[in-house]
Amino acid sequence: MKAKKDLTSHIGWRFLWWMVGLVIIILIWTILALTAFKHNHKLPDPIMALSTVFQELGKGHSWGAIWIAIAQALAAFLGSFLIASGLIIWSRYHHIVKYVIQPFIVLGRSLPTLALQILIATFCPLWLVSIVIPFMIVFPMTIESLTNAVDNVDVKLLEMANVFNVSRMDQIKKVYLPSITPYAFSTLIAGFGLTFKVVLASQVLNNGVPGYDSIGFIMVNANNNGHFDIIIAWAIIAITISLCFELILKSMGRICMPWRYNDQKYLHNFFTKGKFHD
Repeated sequence: MKAKKDLTSHIGWRFLWWMVGLVIIILIWTILALTAFKHNHKLPDPIMALSTVFQELGKGHSWGAIWIAIAQALAAFLGSFLIASGLIIWSRYHHIVKYVIQPFIVLGRSLPTLALQILIATFCPLWLVSIVIPFMIVFPMTIESLTNAVDNVDVKLLEMANVFNVSRMDQIKKVYLPSITPYAFSTLIAGFGLTFKVVLASQVLNNGVPGYDSIGFIMVNANNNGHFDIIIAWAIIAITISLCFELILKSMGRICMPWRYNDQKYLHNFFTKGKFHD
């Protein structure tokens, strides 16, 4: 019996189906643009939105707003990722740390975002709000994801490393890192997208800061003036930025994951010599 052909096995097929999904989204959008009316307001169609994207990008202040949003997202997410990584490594050798940080994780996961927004906006500079809030929202997710990754490291491999007196630094570099790298990049990809969305939401909730170029200020101003094409245009720009960073991170993942700790020669050197050779 002839095997059924897998229409997702080749990258060309996957790209084709991805484009099919995109076309369906555009068709739904077009239908809504033709039928959605409320109080004399009409949903902009895809062509109008795309035209507005280029108009907005042609304005000088727009690029400043984009770079500010990217910088805030990177500061919030990289800060949460680095702190979470450091705490997890520390907790592996000092188990008390794992329990000390639990209340912070529960607090960040449970505290209502709106309450957090109000409190931080009251006591912090407005430019800092869009960094602190994404940090506190993403940090619990990041540390839980990385904790699960570390917990999945082969215990027997670690026991053998201790038997052969492999240094702690070599264990981190040659056992932990190869094991958690796939999880780490998955966390980076998902986490940055979420962080960027929270940054924009924080900017909008601040009602924009007059004199402070931000995407949130532009969107609030557009909403107040009934320019919904500008709001959708900036949504498209934000989606494009997130997709670009996702592609960059996926490319970095392919470069940064050459480790294969389950390779026989690699393990032989690990256990017999306590050394690592490529």
